[in-house]
Amino acid sequence: MWCRLGWGLLGSVLHVAAQAAFELPDHLTGTWGTGASLYDGTGPQGDLYLMADGQGVMAGSGPAPVRVDGKDDGKLAVRAVIGFAVRSTWQDDVLTIKPYTDDPVQAAKLERVQAHFTCTYDPAVPSLACTTYPTHELFVFKRRSADVPAEIVRMLGAPR
Repeated sequence: MWCRLGWGLLGSVLHVAAQAAFELPDHLTGTWGTGASLYDGTGPQGDLYLMADGQGVMAGSGPAPVRVDGKDDGKLAVRAVIGFAVRSTWQDDVLTIKPYTDDPVQAAKLERVQAHFTCTYDPAVPSLACTTYPTHELFVFKRRSADVPAEIVRMLGAPR
């Protein structure tokens, strides 16, 4: 019994220590966006939600659709929006963000193509200049809030 208890405590300590090693600095946590919202302007937009433990969500929208007949009713056009879970680390002043999945097959595919974002922080704005890999596109996210919306926190805490 003591052996099982000891191993259980050790596992808990190692789990907590592993989680603590990936804490993001306060100036990186919160809500970031390329525009005022995923529906801002006519071009594609991105949102990034980062929690202190490195978990987060990245969401993006395509450009605003243009009607084929050229008529604009003054109504907002529906945009395609997609989001996915991410895990992030901060090391040597570089934020690395990787898509995350519990599915080992999909995780292996992501690892094979080395899909990730590397970001540098600019405290003057504050903003994150993020380059995508392997495509090398640049996105600049400006900080909207130090907080992550409650629905994102709930979603990340939900069992998968």
